[in-house]
Amino acid sequence: MKKYQLFTGMSLFACLSASGFPPGSPMGEFGPGQVAVSVFADHSGQDLFKNDLAGSTLNTGGLSMDYGPWSFLQFGAFIGATQFNVEVPGSKRNQSDVLAFETNPSLAYGGSAKLATPRFFSRTTAMVGYGSATLFSAEDDARNVKKGIAYKAGGGVQLQFWPAFNMILGGEFYAIDGEQTSRLVTKPAPYSNSDQFRGLLGFEVYFPGKNRPFISLAFRPTGAVGWNDDYGLENASISLSLGSITSLPGKTPSSGLDDDSDF
Repeated sequence: MKKYQLFTGMSLFACLSASGFPPGSPMGEFGPGQVAVSVFADHSGQDLFKNDLAGSTLNTGGLSMDYGPWSFLQFGAFIGATQFNVEVPGSKRNQSDVLAFETNPSLAYGGSAKLATPRFFSRTTAMVGYGSATLFSAEDDARNVKKGIAYKAGGGVQLQFWPAFNMILGGEFYAIDGEQTSRLVTKPAPYSNSDQFRGLLGFEVYFPGKNRPFISLAFRPTGAVGWNDDYGLENASISLSLGSITSLPGKTPSSGLDDDSDF
């Protein structure tokens, strides 16, 4: 892989904050008694096989639904499709009979949870912690299979500069753990990603309306972020969510981000 290492500044950022929020879930807090529905897309690049690095991309898209029974707690579920591509490990690149692992989209699904503090400093700032897990199984045309779980847990600081705009800085532990088999070797072998801490820079815009539309964009780098001409991002991810938040009958939102009087 071609690596264009961006250690200056980015390494410091990764140390201070370490990937994004659960797939499709609004970054900001919402509730009580509110439901968020969104579509999402995530493009993530990471190196696998810690002792014999191979670059990979995990591209996921789908539908997410989250429920906030209270403004400080939200949880949800998501379902969609994922495409998992893995290049040839470094020690095998001179072997002409070894091919990259490239798949068609396959089913992925999972769940998430998020905790948020009340807004402080004149309702401009909040602390948020979250976690999610995504289950997937990918198979290429040669019947090689990689299945596993992509999970994340982290937190961040959210800054509301004005009512419709939310900015997020934070840190996360991001890991892919799974097993792989091939048509020649059916005994499962474990694999995981090598760089498991990422920084987070996110932006979220809320639009006025009864069903609060929102758009979220998050970039999640490591200190070794780069670009591969064949696969895309290396050791970083970028995600986009489009959705809306609505209150269940008889419920009144208490979050500053979800209060229509702020617009």
